[in-house]
Amino acid sequence: MPETTPPLWDRDDIQFPRLLAEIMATQENLDMSALAESMDLSVEEVSSLFDRADKAWEMIKAEACPVHSALDGEPSPTDVRKAVVQFVVLHDDGADLSSWSLEELARFCDDGGYLGGGLSIVSSTPLTRAQLGVEAAKLGSEAAFFIDPDDESPGHISSSRP
Repeated sequence: MPETTPPLWDRDDIQFPRLLAEIMATQENLDMSALAESMDLSVEEVSSLFDRADKAWEMIKAEACPVHSALDGEPSPTDVRKAVVQFVVLHDDGADLSSWSLEELARFCDDGGYLGGGLSIVSSTPLTRAQLGVEAAKLGSEAAFFIDPDDESPGHISSSRP
């Protein structure tokens, strides 16, 4: 009897990296410190796990799943990518920094109130047209920002602008 490949849903080698990549892509306020503590790892190690999962998922999509993706009707990614950046700040004043802007954090670090550094990319994933619209809206903008008016193909989204 010929061996058949299990459906994508049943393949842990595909679904686990996908799950981690999707968690990072959709969770704006993921408490990396609490997650690291619960896993008995450092925040940098947890970030590294998410990076590895994201890379694994990207490789799986690019190399192992093109036929399945087409059959499953998964939308194609655009040229636009979402990068999640992590900036580490050390402070001892008990302030809840979750609502602070990057500019406020940088000012406190520059003024010597906090230690800041360790800027890293947590994830970088291509966006489909639908995801692009949602992510742009979260930033108070529109996907039209990436539409190249000189491109005559219908609905082409490019990350290069004049």
